[in-house]
Amino acid sequence: MTLSSAMRAIPLLVTAFCALGCPPSEEAVCDMKCECEGCSDSQYDDCLGKLDDELREAERRDCVEYWDDVMVCRDETGWCKGHEFKDECGAERDRLHHCVD
Repeated sequence: MTLSSAMRAIPLLVTAFCALGCPPSEEAVCDMKCECEGCSDSQYDDCLGKLDDELREAERRDCVEYWDDVMVCRDETGWCKGHEFKDECGAERDRLHHCVD
């Protein structure tokens, strides 16, 4: 296998690996939230910024596994109630906050 063919295979491997358990992206969660709540561009950017800050803090405290759990939970249990995005992730958020604090 040449170096160039190996480099082309990396994205396929990452995609295959993520299909087995990567959490949804910040964009996916903010898309769901903003689709429900009707966010402006700046509110969407704020959503992304907040999630990015949470991820950086989780990385700094070695709590990424708990952050991933919250993101997966939000993706799996999130729903729109009126014009408010809700989820059933209280326990996952509590574990993350306990780890980070």
